[in-house]
Amino acid sequence: MLDGTSEDQSLWIGPVTSAIKMKALVEEQLVEAQELSDEKVQKNLEQEFLVTKTVGNVEVWANLKDWEKSIRKEYDQLLTQKCAVRQITKEHLRRMSSERKLPIELLPAKMVHTRKAYSGAYRSRAAVLCWH
Repeated sequence: MLDGTSEDQSLWIGPVTSAIKMKALVEEQLVEAQELSDEKVQKNLEQEFLVTKTVGNVEVWANLKDWEKSIRKEYDQLLTQKCAVRQITKEHLRRMSSERKLPIELLPAKMVHTRKAYSGAYRSRAAVLCWH
């Protein structure tokens, strides 16, 4: 503890005070630099998502944790909310095909992943190509 009560301590008060001032100045500069960096990152994010961006499967697989919620939402929507598809086993499908005397037709399908304009929100959609 420096209180200047001894000659040795009084010699250190000036340098310690200068060091404390320098520390405060450096901390202030670091905070300003971080704020500028945060602003730059936000601006880049806004510019990056001025339009909706389609994202390829390679990038999605590389960042699957980021996309998991979006993919699960699409899955749940198709199965439970819209009841657009029903999940069954291959054996059940074969049995239905045989009973109804209908062929099994495999349709091309894929997942389409996008990052939405402005918000950068993750969106995933299942797409099936059907033709008649």
